[in-house]
Amino acid sequence: MKSWSSILFCVLIFSVFAQAAGEPSPTGKSVPPRSDGAVLHVDFENYQDNYIGLLNGGVRNLGYPFTETKIKEVAVINDPKVAFAGKRCGYILTDEADQRGRIVFQRRYDAPNLNNDVVAELVYRPVKEIPVVLEDFWLWESPCIGLYANGTAESGTWSLDVQDKTGRVKDVVRNLRQTAWVRIIMHKKNRVIDLWVGPPEKEQFIGSYQDMNPGAELGRFKVGEDSESAVRGSGYWDDIRVGKALAPNGKVAPGEVWRDVSKEKPKIQFPIKVGNEKQLFVDDVLIQSQSGLKRVLHPVRKHPNNPLIQWDKPWEQNAIYVLPFTVLRDPETKKLRLWYAVYDRVAGKRTYECVAESGNGIEWGKPNLGLFDFKGSRDNNIIREGRSFRVLYDLETKDAAQRYKAIIRDAGFIAGFSPDGLRWQTTTPVLDQAYDATSAHWDPIGSKWIASCKVWYKGRRVRGYAESKNFTDWTDTYFMLDIDDRDPPQDQIYSMSINRYESVYIGMPKIYHLDTDRCDTQLAFSRNAKHWERPDRTPFIPNASHKGDHDYGNIDNPGNWIRVGDELWFYYAGRAALHNEKSDKSDGSVCLATLRLDGFMSMDAAGDDDGILVTQPVVLKGEALYVNADAKGGSIKVEILDDKQQDPTTDEVDVPLFPYLKNNTEAISADHVRQVVKWNGSENLASLNQRTVRLRFHIRKAKLYSIWTE
Repeated sequence: MKSWSSILFCVLIFSVFAQAAGEPSPTGKSVPPRSDGAVLHVDFENYQDNYIGLLNGGVRNLGYPFTETKIKEVAVINDPKVAFAGKRCGYILTDEADQRGRIVFQRRYDAPNLNNDVVAELVYRPVKEIPVVLEDFWLWESPCIGLYANGTAESGTWSLDVQDKTGRVKDVVRNLRQTAWVRIIMHKKNRVIDLWVGPPEKEQFIGSYQDMNPGAELGRFKVGEDSESAVRGSGYWDDIRVGKALAPNGKVAPGEVWRDVSKEKPKIQFPIKVGNEKQLFVDDVLIQSQSGLKRVLHPVRKHPNNPLIQWDKPWEQNAIYVLPFTVLRDPETKKLRLWYAVYDRVAGKRTYECVAESGNGIEWGKPNLGLFDFKGSRDNNIIREGRSFRVLYDLETKDAAQRYKAIIRDAGFIAGFSPDGLRWQTTTPVLDQAYDATSAHWDPIGSKWIASCKVWYKGRRVRGYAESKNFTDWTDTYFMLDIDDRDPPQDQIYSMSINRYESVYIGMPKIYHLDTDRCDTQLAFSRNAKHWERPDRTPFIPNASHKGDHDYGNIDNPGNWIRVGDELWFYYAGRAALHNEKSDKSDGSVCLATLRLDGFMSMDAAGDDDGILVTQPVVLKGEALYVNADAKGGSIKVEILDDKQQDPTTDEVDVPLFPYLKNNTEAISADHVRQVVKWNGSENLASLNQRTVRLRFHIRKAKLYSIWTE
């Protein structure tokens, strides 16, 4: 039997209607539409706790990350006794006037963008058991319509206000019990929003309201309070849907999901084709078996002339720090060009973006570009003022005005375009699910741009992933990389640049060590730029060992590298100060580090016995096999094996093919980045005729970096 309070509630909700800003209750609107949730359906069931910055099960932000705003409670409650349906619901409590609390919701990047004939709905109740004060408490805020709750703890009830184009319409529904769920349905169509309110499945038409912004969508909105006004309140939200009107017998879209791209392992196609693209031994993709070998990481060699540039210009003297972000080779002049940022000590996050040039990569000059007025003079190398950025050179674009690209931190990230890297045009925000240490990179395999995004999990920095085909329309950000049990628990991945190199993606994560307040750069490897392996936690670009040295406290990873002869050159930023330490002088240095071509990691045999490495099935596309190896004082011999052992019907195992035998091999015994493998009695590999084979390497006192064919 229903209680008298429930009956009274139903009578009130059915009989009390507002003075609507538009038309009175018309006939034919007694049956409310329901939303199919095709634009957005947040049931909170797929929300992942503690992630900040990602689109997390339809939630864009929970609370106020990275601010000192006073917050009582903002959470996703995991309790089926509290939720309307399922196990989870959203919750906000602000019981003092100076507290803030909000949840921001946002549709998926690929969900429909509807701004007319769209239905939005939610279920809401202020409290579970004990009534509270509700004082202009937002239960829905969007560009089109706003809904407020007002009520007292003494009465245990609340009333609904509506904000539309005409202003505030008060008490459109009165005497709603604070402990009861109410469903609110909004139908936005032709500059009017029809409103239904009531117990779930018993909603009643309340009125029609003037759309505050007919061109805006309902796919992004807030609940809770984020203004400076004296607002108090509490609320539970669940089953939030935005979409078209649900058709008879139609299906509601499933709840928004959480995507973890780190679990999307690449699918390796066998046999592996070995051609001009080098195969590196940074992971086990090419390796079927090995014994007597060790994979070894090789740190860079720092140049003896570091730091390469002195900060001697007036606009460089008042800097918190000066950081290089990009070095590119100009395709016309063949000179190297460096973009670096001077962080103004007085203005804080304001920077001067500057350019330096070099003919040999060691000595750098600062050209007078005449582009920016600094204290009444354009005689400087400043190209713009604003937030710093990394510059990208786009070889693929047909638009000369967009040859140079950048994402620039400004209310999220905006896109920047330039014909020459000096004069820039910017757009509206394009990537907003990311924080400061975020970078964009070109993926030549997928023919797309990818972003390595700074996001947060359990109070630490982790990496997210987003992608774009045109640099302006980006996907949502998904979780990509965090520390693991091989890292000290206090470490964080502060940033990570990504580059495609030969057959592999190479990431350079900047690791923040909270115990020392220092940052160095390590290495990560991937075959799809999503699922990453970190086989060695040794710094690839280590900090200097003596306090006060120019790169003692902080290493900022290079965004790209330059090939110079048989070396890779990495320009990185070094800072003497610790991460949370402020220097009393301009801090930051342009540093150069070098590495052998392909020299990130090698398979090493240190003892007197042969180390053996057998590859997965491969097809050799070229006429000759080459290795990058250091076999000085040792040797490397190669034999080519029949691949019949892959057939379970045969007993043949490890059958060498004549004449590609170990004893027929001319041993590799030099240290060089390009050495051809030769066999007596064979001029080339043509006789294999694209046959599936395996390679067996006999390595003694040598290092093997990479292999390829030509």
